[in-house]
Amino acid sequence: VMINKEVLLHDLYLLSSNYHKVIEVNLDDGTYFEVKVDDKEPPRVYKDIKYWMDQFIAAGGVHPDDVEKFREFFDPFILKQKVVDKWPKVFYRRLIDGEYKEVCMEVIPMDNYSQDDPIVLIVVKEIDEYVKDYREQVFNKVIEKLL
Repeated sequence: VMINKEVLLHDLYLLSSNYHKVIEVNLDDGTYFEVKVDDKEPPRVYKDIKYWMDQFIAAGGVHPDDVEKFREFFDPFILKQKVVDKWPKVFYRRLIDGEYKEVCMEVIPMDNYSQDDPIVLIVVKEIDEYVKDYREQVFNKVIEKLL
């Protein structure tokens, strides 16, 4: 399922308080744009997603027990292959306000996604919010079937 970029960015803007980070990434060259970051930082364009990942890990942003899983998931070459069939996601512990909290990082292909133009959005959400959204979706599906 491909997502229209303008619609998704609008929806993410409306829901941005639920996300810790939203970035648009080119999986070919590693460049990325921060659509939504912690409220303390202004969005920026960067040239190397792998460099960001290494710096984030070195600063303790990922729990030490989750670093290997985080690195394996975040490999752009592997992500490029996975995005074709599904929206890959990984659960890990992220440093938020001085403590490690469970989060879900999900990779969403943009509407123009292809092997030649591998642009994705990566969103990071706390597990409590992720589970709440999932339960709400399931509840809505059950209600639809009952009506």
